Formats: sequence, C-alpha cells, structure tokens
Amino acid sequence: MVRAAELLLLLLGLSGSLRAQLPPPPTVVINLDEDPELRWLPLKKVFDVDYLSKAAAEIIESTVPKWVHHAAILLVESLEKYVPQPYAGEIRGLAAVLGGNLSDAIILNFAYEFTTFCTSILAQDKNGNVYHGRNLDYPHAILRNLTLNLVFQKNGKVKYGFKMNEYNSCLKD
Repeated sequence: MVRAAELLLLLLGLSGSLRAQLPPPPTVVINLDEDPELRWLPLKKVFDVDYLSKAAAEIIESTVPKWVHHAAILLVESLEKYVPQPYAGEIRGLAAVLGGNLSDAIILNFAYEFTTFCTSILAQDKNGNVYHGRNLDYPHAILRNLTLNLVFQKNGKVKYGFKMNEYNSCLKD
C-alpha cells in the first residue's frame, strides 16, 4: 500500500514537471477601437490560416448536414442586412480570418452552441473581480490546438480577457 502511494506521488510530481515545460498559450489582443471587420486580424499572426480554414471546414462537415449548409448560405445572404453592428462586422472579420464566407462563420457559432455541453461557473470576489471557469467539452478534437488567451482593449485599457489553461501546437513561427 505504501509503495502504491509512493508511486502515485512520483507520477504526479513527474506530470507536474513535464507540464511546466510546455509553453503557455499565446495571448492575442483584440482592439475594440478597431473597425469590427479588422479587429480579429491579429489571429493571423498567431495561427496558421490554413489550419484555421481546415478546422472550420471539419467542424461544419461533421456537425451540419450538407443540405442545411447549402440552405444556410442562401438564408444568410438574404438576411445579412438585418444583423446589427458591430456583430455583423465582427462576423465578417472572423469569416475573412477563417478564409470562409459569412454563412460559415455563423454556422460555426451555432455548431458550438449545439455540440458543446460545457460546465462553467462565474464567481465574484470581494473586490468586484469576476472569474469565469469552464471545462471545454468540445466534440471536435481539432479545436484542442486552437487555445489562446484573449485580451480585449478599448481606449488602450483592458476591458476584459480570457485565459485558457490548455496548450497549443499550431502556433505560427
């Protein structure tokens, strides 16, 4: 029994030291003062655009029936003018970064909503700081390589940010 406990402690210690050697995920600053269609361009400095396009296509193909995908393209084209700003611009900007069209960016938004059943918790400390913890139960393995920290700035000041605890293997050099 003592041997098993010693072995477990050794393995836990080794796993912690191995994890500590991994680089942290990249941090991307999203400038909210930028045009909504341009503010997501910094993602191109961190991730390989071909990989992002491949990830988007894989998620759509595995989540959405082809006939729904084709119908959504037509539907989005006819309803695009009703999407309010700045959301329409941001979705267009994300579509440009992903190398796809507006319809694909919207489908990806819904694919996430329909396929993830993540657990999250919000907490606020006595100083008013809000913390959000979440497990990422993505059914799409390709998303595991797209982890990053996001910092949103307005007027040169941080408005909010998201820090992830996973590591990424598709960073640009």
